[in-house]
Amino acid sequence: MISVFDEEQYALNVLNNGLHQNKKGLDIFILAKYYKFKCKKNQKECKELLIKFCKSQVDDYDNSDLYKNVNYAVNTVYKKDIKFLNIDYIEFNEYELSYIQSLNISPICKQTLFGLWCCNKLNIKADKSDKWVNITYSELKKFCNLSNGNMIKVMNELYVNDLIFVSDSCAICLTFLDKYNEHLENKDIKNKNLPSPIDSYCIYDFTTCGLWWRKFNGDKKIIACAECGVLTVRNSNRQKYCKDCARDKELNSKILYNQEYYRKHKND
Repeated sequence: MISVFDEEQYALNVLNNGLHQNKKGLDIFILAKYYKFKCKKNQKECKELLIKFCKSQVDDYDNSDLYKNVNYAVNTVYKKDIKFLNIDYIEFNEYELSYIQSLNISPICKQTLFGLWCCNKLNIKADKSDKWVNITYSELKKFCNLSNGNMIKVMNELYVNDLIFVSDSCAICLTFLDKYNEHLENKDIKNKNLPSPIDSYCIYDFTTCGLWWRKFNGDKKIIACAECGVLTVRNSNRQKYCKDCARDKELNSKILYNQEYYRKHKND
């Protein structure tokens, strides 16, 4: 499963804020891609820049594991056909959404299947396998924004209905894609023009795929945050913000209140 969708922004964040404590290997790998594709550096220049950056992050670079990460990143990025990812959105059309809705499975399974299809579309944009998804059940539950439900039961229902297949290594094959193509052929849709962009739906935030499914199906509890635009579940009629923005708004309000209080009482 892809963990970073905008690698340029990720690399810039690492350069500005330093290496993540538990993601140093990933950080260095994406920095290597950034130096190659965006900065147009050759292999030698890339390695020198990575070493210089890593030495600014740790006291004893030579005795750390970072040099192994640097060597692996440079050798992989410059010797393999690797794509620099900048995935802005994925798109669904009306046929795809109506196909999931038409399936005789539980609502939570439909939401999960939609999440798996999102993974598939992200993989295609990253030039990876178009039918297999490598994601743990806990990651999938979070990706699909499922607050409850037993994922083993959900996946079993999808398997029993021949919509997925799970390998011994727990990779998930999306067998429902073949069924969908058959569905198009049976309806003689495949040779016709698919809906125009006006009839299509774009997802820009890949952390809320499950909420997009609920929004597409008319769930009025799903709203866009008035501050950042991210989808969130509305728990009251007065709610306008997602949890993060609501927390920031509350903090800023307290800061302004304290500043105003100090201004009024500083001469008391």
